[in-house]
Amino acid sequence: MKTATKLLIGLGAVVGLFGIVVAIGLHQEDVDGGFTEAAAERLVTSQMRDSESVEFQNVQAHVRSDGSHIVCGEVNAKNGFGAYVGYVRFIAFQSGVVETDDPQKPGSFGEGTWRTACEPS
Repeated sequence: MKTATKLLIGLGAVVGLFGIVVAIGLHQEDVDGGFTEAAAERLVTSQMRDSESVEFQNVQAHVRSDGSHIVCGEVNAKNGFGAYVGYVRFIAFQSGVVETDDPQKPGSFGEGTWRTACEPS
């Protein structure tokens, strides 16, 4: 019985370690290459109602003056009625925050924020 318990504990430790390695691997592209377009698209997609319908265009990564990374672009997806809503600009931050300029949502950013953050100076 003691051998079986040790085996289960050892197996649990290996599975737990594998989970940590997988999590680190999934986050690796953010660490190695900054915050990439692909990472931002996954982040934005995860916040959509219908993740299967998400479409992107004009997606570009930027390094800010403080060294942090953001990704700007446009996203389109289906709403609750199954209709596409039209492309809306977004800014995705490496911290996991996504802001949009969707006028139907509170706290959306305006043209000045887009120009400052996403357009080359």
